[in-house]
Amino acid sequence: MRIENGSLIIPEGVTKIDDSFRGNLDLKEVILPDGVCEIAPFAFYGCRNLTKVVLSSGIKVIPLSAFQHCCNLTDIVLSEGLEEIHDSAFSNCGISSLALPNGASFIGEDAFSKISGMAIFIPKSVEVIEPCAFKECTTLRIFCEAEKKPDGWNELWCPSQDESDRFIYVYWGKSEQDYYSEA
Repeated sequence: MRIENGSLIIPEGVTKIDDSFRGNLDLKEVILPDGVCEIAPFAFYGCRNLTKVVLSSGIKVIPLSAFQHCCNLTDIVLSEGLEEIHDSAFSNCGISSLALPNGASFIGEDAFSKISGMAIFIPKSVEVIEPCAFKECTTLRIFCEAEKKPDGWNELWCPSQDESDRFIYVYWGKSEQDYYSEA
């Protein structure tokens, strides 16, 4: 694997991305080919100039801190096969808009913490959201396909909506189409 003009070049036959690009400031774009089915924890941690990520259809899990502190990461394409987003996976990123795919079932602690101005769609398939998944976010809009908080979502899954200075809005019973038209 190598970086060429800011893009990660992944040779055919590679199935796992290790953490050798952690903190790399030359990396601007990561497009994972379909053969890649695993990303190591901290794989792209601190890649502050990374702006775009396209995950392959083989990626089922985004592990611990995989994209944490990628503060310029704004363009993310998640695959339909994605099932789990682990702790701090996208903490302190620049995400403004993200629709989780149907089939995603787990969001870990601090997964989307410290993000400002984000709109996110959470499908009904998400059964578990751990505490503080959206901790320290501001101007956050969460579009939930579920009609109400599912039992598997921790009581502290989202910061209190009573903290008016953070501008956190949760909309229940919204479709993905609603998200795209209102976000």
